[in-house]
Amino acid sequence: MYVGILVVLIVCAIVEEHLIDEKVKKYLFTSVFLILTFMLALRYGQGTDYEGYRQNYYGIDHHSEVGYRILAHTLRDIGIPFEIFIFIIAVFQMFCIYRAIMIHSPYKCMSLAILYPTIYLTYFYSAIRQGILIAFFLGFMVGWLQEAQYKKLFFAILVLSLFHWTALLLIPMLFIHKISHRTLYFLLGVAIVAGILLYMIPSEFFVSFGIFNLTYYTQNKAVSYLGCAERIFFFALITVLYYKLVPDKDTSDITAWYKLYLYGFALSMAAVAWGTISSRLGAVPKSLEVLLLPYFMKECDDRKRKILKLSILFYIIIMTCKNINSYIVQGMQYYYDCNIFTYPYISVFQRDFFAIQPFEEFKNMILY
Repeated sequence: MYVGILVVLIVCAIVEEHLIDEKVKKYLFTSVFLILTFMLALRYGQGTDYEGYRQNYYGIDHHSEVGYRILAHTLRDIGIPFEIFIFIIAVFQMFCIYRAIMIHSPYKCMSLAILYPTIYLTYFYSAIRQGILIAFFLGFMVGWLQEAQYKKLFFAILVLSLFHWTALLLIPMLFIHKISHRTLYFLLGVAIVAGILLYMIPSEFFVSFGIFNLTYYTQNKAVSYLGCAERIFFFALITVLYYKLVPDKDTSDITAWYKLYLYGFALSMAAVAWGTISSRLGAVPKSLEVLLLPYFMKECDDRKRKILKLSILFYIIIMTCKNINSYIVQGMQYYYDCNIFTYPYISVFQRDFFAIQPFEEFKNMILY
């Protein structure tokens, strides 16, 4: 199912550029968008953290910020089942994405294709709290950044930090226009050196001192070489395209996006020794790829556009396979005998097929 959706997205991204009729383009985008929305909203047991979020919803407390707990437990206490909660979150996330793509992307199906392997399959399906942050960031905050609506940005950062603490890392959005490129490249250099030094320090140091209160993540160093290579490749690609295709970097609306993207890459490099932390720290600014890459495609000549498109599609294939494999490896309590081609999509209408505890077994486990 997931590989089939990948094929559909790739075909749509290729065909989109050659369509002349804008109505046909919009119909194509809307059709694929609705498929992704219904899959996200009606899923059951999909991803790596579905069970953890389900237990959290019914009162078995895992780590989560106060805003998310208040929202989840309020809906639970008024009788909303977890499946409806997931439906509400999914519709909100996809509404934000629809708004972002419709306003900012010249190649809408390509934006959906870029969204699919990591933001959609990882952050919307599994890392739900940070997925809420990413969705709102793309749907509203990137536009507010271009319009210099700093009061809205400040308020949004405060509220979103109640759902995922990494929202606080977006505080530089409030003055990113005033930070020079040179300063950000210096910050990147410092981050790379820091990342190398942190890699050399034994993990026991962080565990014994409880640094960052991230013992679960820091107790074992695990560099994600594929993830690191992917981040470096796309940072280099976007940087080259930015300097070649954005003539006036002092006034361009894209400049603030690029600076924020550069800042996010620095965050990732600082924690490169721990794959999970590295990806989480830079996840929100990295989501700008959904808008930046289609923008640069529009500005390229035909030959360069084809090369860029092929590079993006190759990345989409690799990362989709990687993330579906993570579903299988990290979610083995869900499915046992499957691979990336046979990993099943299960909807709420097929919940009997899914071997996890039914809701009734959670009633005695709820903590009030």
